[in-house]
Amino acid sequence: MYLHGLDINNKKDAIKIAVKIVSDVFINNGVWKYADTMTKLGHTVYQYCFEYYNPNNFGLLGYVLPFKAATHGTELPYLFKKGVISYFHPSEDDLKVLDIFTTYFTNFAKYGNPNGNGDVPQIWKPLTPEDTLKYMCINLDKVRMCDNLNDGRNKQWATFFEKNLGNGITYIADDKIEKEDFISGKL
Repeated sequence: MYLHGLDINNKKDAIKIAVKIVSDVFINNGVWKYADTMTKLGHTVYQYCFEYYNPNNFGLLGYVLPFKAATHGTELPYLFKKGVISYFHPSEDDLKVLDIFTTYFTNFAKYGNPNGNGDVPQIWKPLTPEDTLKYMCINLDKVRMCDNLNDGRNKQWATFFEKNLGNGITYIADDKIEKEDFISGKL
């Protein structure tokens, strides 16, 4: 699941493998499981992966990272035009990505659909119950729909948990939660 195309004996590859494992365990699996559950409950869900990054936007943190790439939270300056880990001094390319990204988010807030009313290409597709691994890839000049989020690892983890722990993680729709469940300690 993690070794495809990587050499465990190569230090940089080993670090990339470790980062993927930690990311899956602490962030990716939960985000995907929530999107999967909400989609299967009938909600309209749009999923994305922000792949663009500017290596100059890491500030002092850039000196201690083993490699620079898009990571959790990398997109926040492109949404809020404020840096999280350093000052955000956007380049011309950064401003292009910022415009693309904020247009999709604004459209979603205004219309309930990131594609809006035709002011951007109508390419961001919502998830379907049959396919919760598709996602919009956001990168400079490469905004496109993709398949197999995180190389399908999230579904592999879900299968592992279901096989070894029963249904290891269960989500309950808000409309199915009863006050008595909270009081009795079931939740």
